[in-house]
Amino acid sequence: MGSFKRDLAKYGKEITLQDRDIAAPLFGTPDFGETFSGDQVVKALIKTIRGKTFFDGVATETPITHEMRIDYLAGVTAETWILFKGRRIDILSVANCCENDEILVLTCSERGTAEAAKA
Repeated sequence: MGSFKRDLAKYGKEITLQDRDIAAPLFGTPDFGETFSGDQVVKALIKTIRGKTFFDGVATETPITHEMRIDYLAGVTAETWILFKGRRIDILSVANCCENDEILVLTCSERGTAEAAKA
């Protein structure tokens, strides 16, 4: 455990955890509204991954682009989003490493820039 804390302090990059709210589209328009709130800045060890995919419960295939490790935070779920260097990253799954409430492993997929992610 000591090496994780040491590596996080030395190599960790700041990410922002956010909650997403979706508003129904206005009458006559096809686009829904999307707002992000609850900015919580934490440090993460980030690993870029290519060539792996994630299958959800309805057999939807999503490419995995990042794996991030952060200190345990209650309330972080697959509904939480990440903002990192202006890019929006969707959390696909959250694993409580060894169920010790010390490290969360986030499997993620990059959605694009904050503006492009709204499309």
